Amino acid sequence: MKKTLILLILLGLLVGCTTAVPEPEPEPVPLPPQTPSEEPAEPVNEEHLNALRQFAQRSASEIFGDSLKNENYSPISLQIALSMLVQGADGQTKDEILETMGLTGADVDDVTSLMKSLIANLAVNDEEGKVLLANALFSEESFPMKESFAERLRQDFHAMSESLPLKEKSSVERINAFIEQNTADKIKDAYAPSEDSEAVLVLINTLYANLPWISKFSEDATESSVFHTLNGDVQAPFMHQQTGSSYLKADTFEAASLRLGNHYKMTFVLPSEGMTPQDLLKKEGFLETLKKDMNYSEVKWSLPKFTYSASMDLVDRLKSLGMEKAFRDDAEFPGISEIPTLVSGVIQKSFIDLNEEGVEAAAVTIISVDPTAAPPAEVIDFTLDRPFLYLLESHDGVVLFIGIVQDPTAM
Repeated sequence: MKKTLILLILLGLLVGCTTAVPEPEPEPVPLPPQTPSEEPAEPVNEEHLNALRQFAQRSASEIFGDSLKNENYSPISLQIALSMLVQGADGQTKDEILETMGLTGADVDDVTSLMKSLIANLAVNDEEGKVLLANALFSEESFPMKESFAERLRQDFHAMSESLPLKEKSSVERINAFIEQNTADKIKDAYAPSEDSEAVLVLINTLYANLPWISKFSEDATESSVFHTLNGDVQAPFMHQQTGSSYLKADTFEAASLRLGNHYKMTFVLPSEGMTPQDLLKKEGFLETLKKDMNYSEVKWSLPKFTYSASMDLVDRLKSLGMEKAFRDDAEFPGISEIPTLVSGVIQKSFIDLNEEGVEAAAVTIISVDPTAAPPAEVIDFTLDRPFLYLLESHDGVVLFIGIVQDPTAM
């Protein structure tokens, strides 16, 4: 059996969350999010870090399935988007979202605190590299969203909020401009609603990383070599260097890490002969093994360069992970609006480029919320065939006109 390479991007969850980092400079965006607080970020505790890694493994295993194509997925982008959604959830809907996130029994306020700390700890933007996160909610201008929901996302997730006519082309372009400029133009046209879309709310998380290797590869050492795909051998450009790295040899895989700027690192896992990357993801505690058992060694690297994009519809995968009621007509999102709503779509698009200089990657997760299809109501016969009173009033009850119709034919 020919060997296949599995790539795992660990977005600072190994070391980046244990130290406070400088305040990132906001990237220019058409609708800038609120800037994070300048107060030092609270460190994320070990229990929560483990929960995040378990979610990363469990969700990646479900999402990748038996795919034979290149895949790239950001578990933290999905986590943050779901954390925004759960702010408006209640009952079984809320419980299923939290269970899917690996935070069974957690209080929503605890989840909010976790995400605030996580976002603050992950964000960096200096000469050692950048990791930038942005959140947004776009609502249909006629949708009566609760201000408390929007305010919570603005306050706790630094989410930009705007009301738009979502079906109009200009609104789609505006949403995509936010995504493009917060992913350094690496992800384009991510929001593409169908003509019959009924979305009244769109929740968005973007993630962009551009991190250099601590020990860069020399372009002069890059040369073409054979990569053994499942469908046969191909020629690919391989980078080469020898450097000290974290390394682990286990029964079913070998793994090694390369350090990146700002305390990030990239871990590469090569399954043993006869194993697939998906087989490893199905092994309980696999990511924990990578975190705890690697040791420093001198490693001679032969690493292929690669760049590609990925796109995935996550609805069925989330249902398989236990998040079912959010997609049904009986979904419980009273915190979003008095109008019943459900989740109609969850997609993620991503990009990655690995070369001699370092790693550039981007992701966007988009959650679409629709009004619930209400059950047929009893039809009430209301015939105004005798004198009646009328009022013309504003939405908040200010009466502009009041009158009585005694005879509709009289002038």
